Amino acid sequence: LLATPGPASGGAIYLTGTATITAINTTLINNNQAVGGTASGLVPSGAADGGGIALSGATLGTISFSTISNNLAQGPDNAGLAVGDGTGHGGGLSLRPLGLVGASVGTIQNSTFSNNNATSGDSAILADGTGEGGGIFIESVGAAVSSVTTIVNSTFSGNDAKNFGGGIAISSTSNINDLSST
Repeated sequence: LLATPGPASGGAIYLTGTATITAINTTLINNNQAVGGTASGLVPSGAADGGGIALSGATLGTISFSTISNNLAQGPDNAGLAVGDGTGHGGGLSLRPLGLVGASVGTIQNSTFSNNNATSGDSAILADGTGEGGGIFIESVGAAVSSVTTIVNSTFSGNDAKNFGGGIAISSTSNINDLSST
């Protein structure tokens, strides 16, 4: 029997299922980490979601006048036979579905996402994990659509992702309805 190393979600805040936060106002979310469990051999390493904030099928109404900075979502190496390095999604903020329910954020306004990082393990041979969405990662699966309705008067700077979307990575049918930021 092989045990799978656990995932890590929400270095500062983790919401799942029907959990809701109405607003995050004038808040600093800084220097947090979500680091997946390390594996070896034929067992994949754990994933990491939301170094700062992770939503799994949950709802966050508004992020305003806040700074989300220097957070890390790190999927670790697999020390064994090059099978399944962990993935890192959303250094600052990760939105992922839970079952048939997508995660959502209503409005991000007058806020800064800076120097967040989404990265993953680097296998010596094969099966590198991915790092997506240094600032924000938004994922949908089938009918479970995750979204951010509006991003306005906000700044994304110095964010980094190993593979896709240093500032924002949007997958599949996910969406941002209105983006008016720098």
